Amino acid sequence: MKFLWAIIMILIILLFPQKAYCGHSSALSYIKYDALGDLSWYTVENSLPNAPHIKMRIESSLTSLFNGNYPGTYTYPENISVLSINYLFGHISINLSGEFGNFGGGSMLETIYLTQIVKTLLDIEGVEKVTLLVDGLTGNTPEGIVIKEVSSWQELTEGIIMKTEP
Repeated sequence: MKFLWAIIMILIILLFPQKAYCGHSSALSYIKYDALGDLSWYTVENSLPNAPHIKMRIESSLTSLFNGNYPGTYTYPENISVLSINYLFGHISINLSGEFGNFGGGSMLETIYLTQIVKTLLDIEGVEKVTLLVDGLTGNTPEGIVIKEVSSWQELTEGIIMKTEP
C-alpha cells in the first residue's frame, strides 16, 4: 500500500510541477548606464499576482520587464510577447516573439537584454535554469546568441564589466 501511495504522489508531482513554488514577489533586473558608460544593476520590486501556477508568475514578470521604462536603463523594443512558457523541474523554456530582434543594436545590447531577462527569471522562486527561444528557435537572435540551460546571468556577461549597487 505504501508503494502505491508513493507512486501516486510521484505522478501528481510530475503532472503538476508548476504548483510546487508560489513566491509572491521577485525583482525586475535592469542594467543601468551612466554618463561615463559604466554599467550597474538597477532592480525594481515586482509584486507577482496571487496565481497558483508558476507560469503565470513568469509571464507577469516578463511583461513587467518588457514594459518597464526607467531613466538610464535599457528598454525593450515595443510589442515583444511571450509565445510560450514550458516549466519542468525548475527548468523553464521561454519562447519570445520575433519582435525581440527589433532593437537595432549590436551584440553588447543583445547581451544586455538577454541578461536582464535571465536575471529576472532566476530571481523567481523555483526557477533554476533558463532556455530562451525566439520564434521557437535557439540562436535566432540578431547576433545569434544561443541560450541553452543557463543557470546564472554571469554565464552571459563574460567580457562585460558590471558594478553591483550597494
